[in-house]
Amino acid sequence: MWALIGAAGLVELAGIAGIAATLNGSGRAPGDFAFDGGFAKDATKLERFKLSEIKHSRKPRLTASPLPALSAAAPPPMTAAPDSPPVAPAPPQASP
Repeated sequence: MWALIGAAGLVELAGIAGIAATLNGSGRAPGDFAFDGGFAKDATKLERFKLSEIKHSRKPRLTASPLPALSAAAPPPMTAAPDSPPVAPAPPQASP
């Protein structure tokens, strides 16, 4: 578990250089880590892929956003019906 947290921390630390470059006016767009997958050769295709990435990542975030609130507001599971009589124990078995 600690290894996973440490790895996530290293990834976040790696992003500090990109944030600093953006704040210093390098012309780098926010979130642009130059992982283009080879699609940066054609500018029109690159813009289309950027737009579709934004569009297709927003839909899942918007649909998943109410899930934590719904799970917190859900009533606890019922173990028995509220007004049911108690269940009688099974009768003793006759010995052979």
